[in-house]
Amino acid sequence: MEARVKVRSIGGIMTRNPLTVRPDTTLLQLRRRFETHDFNMFPVVDDRDVLRGVVTKLDLLKIFRPWSGRIIPDLRSTSRTS
Repeated sequence: MEARVKVRSIGGIMTRNPLTVRPDTTLLQLRRRFETHDFNMFPVVDDRDVLRGVVTKLDLLKIFRPWSGRIIPDLRSTSRTS
């Protein structure tokens, strides 16, 4: 017997009012957001809350080279502290 899949639209399953980040969000702040929330991506919005792109966990991990010897990168070294 063939299972029937209920036809749904994206509007019916999307996250309304998602948590967002801004282009000036630091890598450390982004890492903390990923750790705090079980999300795989965040929308990136500007000062007027206009969508400018998305950033994923994979994007964050791609900035580290496999030859660094680290399995889990230490992002403290990539952020500026005052």
